[in-house]
Amino acid sequence: MVSRTGFASALTLAVVAFHGLPALGSGGGPAFMTPFGIAVEAGGSLVVVDFGLAAVVRVDPATGDRTIVSDAVTGSGPAFVAPEGIAVEASGALIVSDSGLDAIVRVDPVSGDRTIVSDAVTGSGPILLGPEGIVVEAGGDLVVTDFFLAAVLRVDPVTGDRTVVSDLVTGSGPTLGGPVSLGLTAGGDLVVTDFSIGTVFRVDPTTGDRVVVSGLATGSGPMLFGSIGIAEEAGGDLVVADYGSATVFRVDAITGDRTVVSNSTKGSGPALSAVFGIAVEADGSLVVTDFGFFATVLRIDPVTGDRAPVCAPCALPGDIDSNTVVDGNDIAGFIRIKLGVAAPGDDVGCANYGTGTLAGDIAAFVADLTG
Repeated sequence: MVSRTGFASALTLAVVAFHGLPALGSGGGPAFMTPFGIAVEAGGSLVVVDFGLAAVVRVDPATGDRTIVSDAVTGSGPAFVAPEGIAVEASGALIVSDSGLDAIVRVDPVSGDRTIVSDAVTGSGPILLGPEGIVVEAGGDLVVTDFFLAAVLRVDPVTGDRTVVSDLVTGSGPTLGGPVSLGLTAGGDLVVTDFSIGTVFRVDPTTGDRVVVSGLATGSGPMLFGSIGIAEEAGGDLVVADYGSATVFRVDAITGDRTVVSNSTKGSGPALSAVFGIAVEADGSLVVTDFGFFATVLRIDPVTGDRAPVCAPCALPGDIDSNTVVDGNDIAGFIRIKLGVAAPGDDVGCANYGTGTLAGDIAAFVADLTG
């Protein structure tokens, strides 16, 4: 008989020593490593940039199946180095901000081919030093936040020319400290999260004027402690993925009041640990990337705050090879999934017991294995 305690301890150490980011959720395809930006395509599929994989990954919103759209071996063109933000153009092309290339990259959604839209040699204007969040305006122009320039810039989607929308000398109002992500409101305004000062700004897209929507002295409710992702809901409120507090907040777009949508004290399901990107699906559900202890995409009910992996159900937890029994043949697959290196045929979801911790999942798997 296998020692449950001993085996679980050894398995935990082996996984954590190799990779601290086990995968959560089912669906076939490569496991996430560090999912950052997320966007919703016209057909409803989710597209995610994974910083660690240096890839764009498409996620089926119903099954959780993941396919590589573009990486070092899929698609031609300059390879990603540190992709962070993603947006979708009207044509369906994907636009990615890469802080390693200091560039904006267009990705063909079918072939995965990558072309530089704007960088140090493509397009005129201020050189990008740390592009992060990105959106596509109604007219087709691209708008990007640059953390190290402490600026919001507009990029011509054809020429790659860059112009400052808002920074220390362009636009009035409180200065940006460390702008990370940005969203676009129905009215065309830009909303920006500032990681360094825990603030959400509204930026006039024409004048560059900045107004605090929510922050230390604006709005009531729990404070923001490192907000990254931001999106607008259909009703006009903003939803923010706050890395520092592992919380998804709703921000009243008029008063700046902050209320908790989902965190450790609100909503059931897998715990949030390092939320980054956020997007709103057609039905109003929220989808967030979490690159912490579980590297995954979670769907959040906007009312209850309940969290669920974007996945299909597993018929038999622990049955990694789908042979209708949990046995020794599943051990290697379980370890691969928890290391984030799932092999073809591994049912990723069957390694997720929903305990919220790696140790808990391992203990449950061992219990099934040993009977």
